[in-house]
Amino acid sequence: MENIINEFRAQNGKEAVSQFDRLVNDYCLSHCMAMARNGYIYHAEPSHLEGWSEAVAMGSYNGDFFSSVRRIMHEAFGKSELHKSVILDHSTLAFGVFTSNYKMFVTIRGR
Repeated sequence: MENIINEFRAQNGKEAVSQFDRLVNDYCLSHCMAMARNGYIYHAEPSHLEGWSEAVAMGSYNGDFFSSVRRIMHEAFGKSELHKSVILDHSTLAFGVFTSNYKMFVTIRGR
């Protein structure tokens, strides 16, 4: 996933991010799992973000993890300036990805 995020940054003229927060990755994964349980996407409560910005998306999972993530990066995050800015405008990122019932839930946080 880190490589896919950095590919996306490079395609948008940004340098690679080398700082990925592993603890916050776990929070992102938990958020993805909660969205899957509920069956819809939503942003975390501001009190759970503590200085982080958040972008969430849901897309179809076609059985190929990497192509599904790339498609979501470009179709969901890439077409929304607010979501795109989370990925492009921060020096520390965290992420989580969860698949369920042919759906892929993605959460990316930046600060």
